Amino acid sequence: MKTSTAIIIIALVAILVGVGIWWWASNCNQASTQSIVVINNNSSEATDNDDNDEIGDANENLIENIDIWETYENKDLGFKIDIPPEVAIELEMNDEHNRLTTFKGESLNYEVRLREDNPKHPTELENYYFLDFVPLEQTTINGEAANYYESEHGYCDAGMCGSPFTAYAMKHNNDFYVISFYGDTKMSPEEEQLIYSFEFTK
Repeated sequence: MKTSTAIIIIALVAILVGVGIWWWASNCNQASTQSIVVINNNSSEATDNDDNDEIGDANENLIENIDIWETYENKDLGFKIDIPPEVAIELEMNDEHNRLTTFKGESLNYEVRLREDNPKHPTELENYYFLDFVPLEQTTINGEAANYYESEHGYCDAGMCGSPFTAYAMKHNNDFYVISFYGDTKMSPEEEQLIYSFEFTK
């Protein structure tokens, strides 16, 4: 009787060990065949069977009607950026108080704003505060150094807070160019593509 019980126990242990080895081998094999996606700031590297795409190229496959996007250029402020067909130019200002262009659509709300640096006491980009927010990360956009900012509650003043936003700041000549996207703190494929479409023109 004791011998039979021992044989049954040994058999059960052997089965459990075999099942454990099979489960471990299956999961290792599955993990080795999955795609690896690394997202850092506003850049992405994806590898799937050694196929690498930059975020701008990958987004083109995710965005409808990207072939009919137009390019907006502001020669006075020295930049250009794309405009999807559902987005309109909401406001253009270029005076001693405000230099900006705002764009508004059903699901996209963004702006490009310029802030002049103090030439006597210049501020380095990594030390630039946007709306009193410190940069969360440093990155690059089309080869240009940039700061990244975000806020879930927006800018608050006198007890009132604005819309959540993400923003990127770059320094060009003596100006800080800030590209802001309002509504949430998650960059959509369209917003990422807009960032990559931005260029200085002077």
